[in-house]
Amino acid sequence: MRLRLFALFLAWIVPLAAAAPAHAQGGYAKQRYPQHGLKFELARNYEWLAIQPNEEWVVLQWIYQERSSGVSKEKPRSPSAAPRMQVVRIDYRGDPGPATPGGLGPSTPKEPAEDEGEESSEKKKPEPPVLPINSWERYLDQKLGRWQATEIGTGRERDGYESSEYELQVKKGRSSMKGWAYVWNKSRTRTFIVLGWSIDKDWKDQGKIWRRTAEKMRFAEPQPDPEVEKLERYYKRKPKFKAPAYRIRVRGSLDGDWEAEDTENYIIIHNTPDQPLVRRIVRDMESIRKEYVKLFPAASEIEAVSTVRICADRDEYMQYGGPSGSAGYWNWVTEELVLYDGTKREKGKKTDKLDTFIVLYHEAFHQYIHYSAGKLSPHTWFNEGYGDYFSGALIKGGKVKRILPNRWRLKTIQNAIRRNRHTRWGEIIEYEKPQYYNRAKVGQNYAQGWSMVYFLNKSKMVINHPKWSLILPTYFDVLKASWITELAKLVADGMQDDREERAKGQLAARQSAHAAAFEGVDLAELEAVWAKFVCEIKL
Repeated sequence: MRLRLFALFLAWIVPLAAAAPAHAQGGYAKQRYPQHGLKFELARNYEWLAIQPNEEWVVLQWIYQERSSGVSKEKPRSPSAAPRMQVVRIDYRGDPGPATPGGLGPSTPKEPAEDEGEESSEKKKPEPPVLPINSWERYLDQKLGRWQATEIGTGRERDGYESSEYELQVKKGRSSMKGWAYVWNKSRTRTFIVLGWSIDKDWKDQGKIWRRTAEKMRFAEPQPDPEVEKLERYYKRKPKFKAPAYRIRVRGSLDGDWEAEDTENYIIIHNTPDQPLVRRIVRDMESIRKEYVKLFPAASEIEAVSTVRICADRDEYMQYGGPSGSAGYWNWVTEELVLYDGTKREKGKKTDKLDTFIVLYHEAFHQYIHYSAGKLSPHTWFNEGYGDYFSGALIKGGKVKRILPNRWRLKTIQNAIRRNRHTRWGEIIEYEKPQYYNRAKVGQNYAQGWSMVYFLNKSKMVINHPKWSLILPTYFDVLKASWITELAKLVADGMQDDREERAKGQLAARQSAHAAAFEGVDLAELEAVWAKFVCEIKL
């Protein structure tokens, strides 16, 4: 009888389980974001994921955190492959009307100048202006261009909003990733898009969680954020902190345990409980910047505030977008330096923070030189070489006291030189990024770039040589001047925003700098002296 009752119980409960709402370990928690006019439920497995500072559309995002309830036979999911969910907010604005022609009558076509021939007619015409993003369709086209949306549901209405649901797949090729979108639209007012991303095998289960969040959303008019008003008053009292609007936007994107610290030229955002580490970073960033400025004065005044993001650990760094195999990176598109707290903490041993600062000083140089050169990257041996050069900075009392050899690079290049496997100077100084970052030799290239810059700064033979001593300053001065000339040409042709044409102009500037810096230099002689110098360096 007991077995029969148990069987009846199973027959009753199993169908309910199959039809149960989306399962999330730990259940759901209510979320309120009055600045966006949103209320919804969020699975507790989803934790806040930092948003890049120049992101215009994604206002909220989270990443799925595995919560093990026992021993799993499956390999743990890599941080970059973890499912994530985003909320996009689009406030409606109409398309611009047709341009009104100047003058009082029909315009007269301009007669071509005598020296304007076929070459002039072949110049690229500027691209037509991009229409503003004011709908799901525009967002899909302009921001998710490689993804194709297939509508899989419509019909819900709430608070004046209508909904539709989409499956997202790549248009061409194969991808292990798959997307999902739930769109709430209030005509000519506002659109919210809930986006979900995961690898294919997780998509179905995660989709239930995403759908529950999206379907239960409630809407109201967005309210002014009192924190913004508070920050506006704060920065008004602190005029030394330039670009307050940018700083407020960065702070406004923070949630969870993320905090921010201001310095004159930086905003440092961090998710680490190690406050002594944060305080040292705040001090050192301005100290080492003075050294950058002394060696590389900017082409024009730098108005930009540099963002430095310190993730709690390597997993969070990878979830945020850290490249595989890296410890930090400078993203010129988002204008943000990103690294993680790499402090080595072992019981019974002294805490070692050195690796964190090796990465920080390296990437901070890339960040500074980007603005100093006029948003132009120098040759990679110069850029990466100087990044690694400054990694050896010893800072005390707010000043760079010494530049020490880079412990990550020295043995690699010494071994390459002793085995005659290093790259000839005449070859590596012309490398563009694809050659320098070639996987087969990237580690050695980094080491050689560092050693070349270290040699040109530290060798007494270089310092006392009339030509060798001018290589580095000449390179940078000509690079800046040449880029100003190339950029002026682009502006005159209306092509300053054309990526392909800018790349050509930047290449021309680098080539001019290279030619001027090494003019009259016997590279074979220079290389021989460098090889001897490097092999004698000791840590």
